[in-house]
Amino acid sequence: MGFSFVSDADTLRLVESVAIFHFALTLLLLMVVLSMRVSLRLRERRRQRFSAVWQPILADAVDVATSDLPRLAQRDLPDFLLLWNHLHESLLDESKDRLNQIARALRVGQVALGMLRSWNLRDRLVAIVTLGELRERAAWDELWRMTQHEGALVALAAARSLVLIDAAKAVPQIISLLLTRADWPPARVAEMLQTAGADVISDQLADAAVKAAQEIGSNVDAAGNSEPNYAARLVRYLELAHNTSALPAARTIAQSSHDPQVLAACLRLLKSAEDLTITRQCLAHEDWRVRVQAATALGRIGEDDDENRLASLLSDRQWWVRYRAAQALVNLPSMRESKLAIIQAAQTNPFARDILAHVMAEVQFQ
Repeated sequence: MGFSFVSDADTLRLVESVAIFHFALTLLLLMVVLSMRVSLRLRERRRQRFSAVWQPILADAVDVATSDLPRLAQRDLPDFLLLWNHLHESLLDESKDRLNQIARALRVGQVALGMLRSWNLRDRLVAIVTLGELRERAAWDELWRMTQHEGALVALAAARSLVLIDAAKAVPQIISLLLTRADWPPARVAEMLQTAGADVISDQLADAAVKAAQEIGSNVDAAGNSEPNYAARLVRYLELAHNTSALPAARTIAQSSHDPQVLAACLRLLKSAEDLTITRQCLAHEDWRVRVQAATALGRIGEDDDENRLASLLSDRQWWVRYRAAQALVNLPSMRESKLAIIQAAQTNPFARDILAHVMAEVQFQ
C-alpha cells in the first residue's frame, strides 16, 4: 500500500491561487458596482437634460400648439411617453389634441405600436395607454386580442384604450367580456365605463343585464349559487347608466329574478313610489343581503304605513338589517323623535332597542 503526501510548497501555491482568485473576484465586483453607479448617474443626467428640453415644450403645448420640435432620441422615448401620458391625465380635450399633434409629429404612434409586442411589461403598458390617448385605430385588433387573452392588468388597460379610441364600437365588445372576465376588478371596470359615458353605455348595459338575469337560472347550482354571478355585476354597473335605461331594467329583473345577489343589486337602484310593492316583498326575503337593501330602499321611498314593516326588522338576526331598518325608520316622512322613543319603548327585543338608540344618537350627533 502506498501513501501520497502534499508538500508545503504545493500547499502554499494552492493558498496563493485561492487568494488571487478571491482578490480578482472582489476587484471584478467592485468594478461592476462602480460601473452601475456611473451608468445610473449618466442616465439621471440624461433624464434631467431631457426634462429641461421637453417639459417646457409639452407644458407650452397645453395652451398653444407648436411645430418647432427638437429631435427626439430613441433612448429618450420612454421618458417622453411617461411625461406625455402624465400630462394627458390632467388635461381637457382641446389641450389633449395639441399634445397629440406633437406626438404625431414625432411619429410616436408607430413606435408605440411596435412596443405592444415588447417583453417588458412596463413598456407594453405605456404603449397601450399611449395608443389609447392618441386614438390610434391601427392598434385596434391587437388591443382587442389583449382584452381576451392577457392578464387582468394588461387586458383592462387595453379595454380602456379601446374605449378612448372609439367608445361606441368598444362598449358592446367590452360588455360581452364582462360576462367572462371574472378577474377584472369591478372598481376598474366602473371607471372604464364612466370614461365611455352614460350616453354610450346605458341602453347596451341595461339590455345585457336583463339578458344575463334571464339566463342565470340555468347556471344556478343545487345550493342556489351562481359563481361568479355576472348578472349581479352587470346590474350593479347600471348605477352608472341613465335612469331612463337603468330603472326599467332593474324593475324588470327584480320582478322575475329569484337570485339573492341580483335582487340586492336591483334594490340599490329603485327610488320611486312605483317600486314600493317589490321593495316591501323583499323585506321578508330569506337572504339577509336582500333584506338589507330592501330596508335601505324604504329609507329612500318609504311611506308612513311602512313603520310597522321596518319596526319588525329591528329584531332581525343580522346586525346590518337592524341598522338599515332603524335608519329607514328615522327617514320616514312623518317620523319625529318623540315617535321614535315610543317605538323604542315598545320593543321587547334588547337588540331592537339598542340599534334604534344607536341610530337616534347618530342623528342627534349630525
